Amino acid sequence: LRRWLDTGGDIERSILDDVRARLHDLARETAAEYQIDIHERTVGGRAVDEIARIAEEREADLIVTGTLGAGLFRRHLIGSTAERVVKKSARPVLMVRHSAHEAYRRVLVPLDFSRWSAPSLDIAVAVAPDAHFLLVHCVEVPFEGSLRYAGVDGSVIEKYRAAARDEAWRQLAELAARSGLTDGRWTGYTPTGVDPWFAIVQIEQERDC
Repeated sequence: LRRWLDTGGDIERSILDDVRARLHDLARETAAEYQIDIHERTVGGRAVDEIARIAEEREADLIVTGTLGAGLFRRHLIGSTAERVVKKSARPVLMVRHSAHEAYRRVLVPLDFSRWSAPSLDIAVAVAPDAHFLLVHCVEVPFEGSLRYAGVDGSVIEKYRAAARDEAWRQLAELAARSGLTDGRWTGYTPTGVDPWFAIVQIEQERDC
């Protein structure tokens, strides 16, 4: 703006003043509605880098971000700001598509049994302490394609699949107990033979999560 308009920084100051004023109004409204303390901060730079930097600087327990931002073409090529924050920051990130119109009743938590599974479930329970939880792990039989190609009998493959499903149930139950979920507060799903993303979306829609 300085280079193009040659206004001595007046336009830049005006834009920053407007941003700060809108941020202040949002902070004031949010603080009043939820009775919480809010600290405001406006910085310059690449959004993804600055969000990740400040989250580390403040040792944030959670980053909350909307899902809208870059235009369609930019999102298609490099992802939205929210998606890039998830990739760059080591902190937990909650991406919010729209405001909840009521308390969360059914929360779907996909789990891959990596070291991030337990913290993810803990955060979900903290966000929705009174909800029913749907814990999902998509079971894949290791080397199933190779086994079929090698002519291994289908009953043998099904035996492996059943064993994998039993193991998945055991781990789901362990994670649920670790997060303080009693038997009546969670339902497990161990779909097989389907891409995980598809199973997650299908269960979400069928159960109206």
